[in-house]
Amino acid sequence: MGECTVVLVGGNNGGKEHLLQELLGRRQGGAWCYSYRHITYDLRLLPLCALQSPALRGADCTVLVTPALDLQRALAALPALWQRSHRLVVYITDRGAARRRGVIIDPAALSAGLGCPVVVATPYSSRGVNRLLAAVDRVVHFPPVPHTLGNTHIQTVLAAAVRPGNRVRTFRRCRVWTAALCVTLWALVALLLALLLHFGRG
Repeated sequence: MGECTVVLVGGNNGGKEHLLQELLGRRQGGAWCYSYRHITYDLRLLPLCALQSPALRGADCTVLVTPALDLQRALAALPALWQRSHRLVVYITDRGAARRRGVIIDPAALSAGLGCPVVVATPYSSRGVNRLLAAVDRVVHFPPVPHTLGNTHIQTVLAAAVRPGNRVRTFRRCRVWTAALCVTLWALVALLLALLLHFGRG
């Protein structure tokens, strides 16, 4: 059975600790590792501000973990990551919060523009983690590909892959549901008062 090292990189409260716990739930044997397709992956955590760490040089794969709303700031670190780790996967968490704020992310366009797999987390489901495991497995079995991405290219990719959605429509739906709920509550109150008056007279 082979062994590989995977480094989870992300900002504070960016989701890398939660992802670590999900991966450790699949571990077999020692701590801070998991097994996938007869390969043992040793896990390490690294904050986004510590990109000079030698741990990146020896990693077989680096996973950049970022919330969807913090995607632009996280991808700004991508050129530095590519210089130290030529096998990279981007893992996006909390895409629902971005949608609620009217931000739509196209993972396929993002992956094509960045030249690395992009996986989106799926809350209340293990599909996102399963896709991440498969993406890491694919990356470590291919020769490393050096990239020379600049900030200008990253901004171009973001402009193509991240677009504004219809936030107003979401708020309108909320207002409609709120109005319907208020009408229902008032109807129940009126019915209750009518029943009280009826039985009170009796």
